[in-house]
Amino acid sequence: MWQWLVIAPLVAASAAYAAWALMPAPTRLRFARWLAHRAAGGPAPLAGLAARLERAALPSGGCDSCPASRVATGADRKPPAR
Repeated sequence: MWQWLVIAPLVAASAAYAAWALMPAPTRLRFARWLAHRAAGGPAPLAGLAARLERAALPSGGCDSCPASRVATGADRKPPAR
């Protein structure tokens, strides 16, 4: 019987991790913000967990976060070569 007390939380945590990892990024961010809003007035450990999940859900890589992907505006732009 005591094995179930160990196995059940491990299976639940594994399922939650798999769902989080396979969830699309916008849905993951929306869920993290919802959880942070709900846990804001609650116990400190739950609010801390919600804040960490929200930071983890924010985009942290790819073309959108690279400054080289932004088009420069102004006079320092060169005309295209012929």
